[in-house]
Amino acid sequence: MMNGSRFISISRNRQRSRWKLEHQAHPFNEMILILAGTQYVKISGETLQASEGDILFYPKHVLHNEWTNPGDSLESAFLSFDWNDVPGEVPLKMHDRHGRIRVLMEWLLAETKSHKVLTPALTQTLCDALLAQFKSLWMCAEQGFVEVVRRQVRDKISEPVSLDWMAELSGMSKFHFVRQYRKLTGRTPMEDVRALRVEYARDLLLTTSLPLKVIAEKAGMGDQYHMSHLFKRCMGTSPGKLRSRCIKPAS
Repeated sequence: MMNGSRFISISRNRQRSRWKLEHQAHPFNEMILILAGTQYVKISGETLQASEGDILFYPKHVLHNEWTNPGDSLESAFLSFDWNDVPGEVPLKMHDRHGRIRVLMEWLLAETKSHKVLTPALTQTLCDALLAQFKSLWMCAEQGFVEVVRRQVRDKISEPVSLDWMAELSGMSKFHFVRQYRKLTGRTPMEDVRALRVEYARDLLLTTSLPLKVIAEKAGMGDQYHMSHLFKRCMGTSPGKLRSRCIKPAS
């Protein structure tokens, strides 16, 4: 068994009208894969929205509420298992990027209906493989998500960005995203966004003759006053002083 895991059960959930389950907690872990539609869950102080391809993880003994909106349909697979040696802080939401979790879930669903002699051994093997794939997704997301987010922020540097949008890019819940981002960068996500805006504005200051007001707008800082405030906080000087100090007058 991988990391002390033990397969318990797997089922398919189909709802064609509004559905709601309140204040549940189980003595085992649960993994929910959304096959179609949208589900909401409130867990550990967060409200998460999960759509097709998203994976929800419910730690054992943690209260959670689940529901769908009126008129929404939902199809999901939910796996129950013990994972006594959970490797670190498991994200509450991930995305099945390559569809491998879905393949393993479907295989498990089919195998539990077969009632073959080898079914118990095979279901445990498939459960182990599924958890290994989940861990791989998790590790890859944590190693590369910062650069993914930064690249997208730079592409939208003149536009407002939100914490919810960045967490969605990473495929993580908001709270987990903030914790991991700070752990890897030493900054909160919004602090990092401000630093990226300052870097972009600095490059424009030093390589163009654009007015400060225009640079502030292009860097998504709103106005010249706000840009000056951020420069003093991040670089210890004002934009005007930085430009005059670094650009030599023509001889």
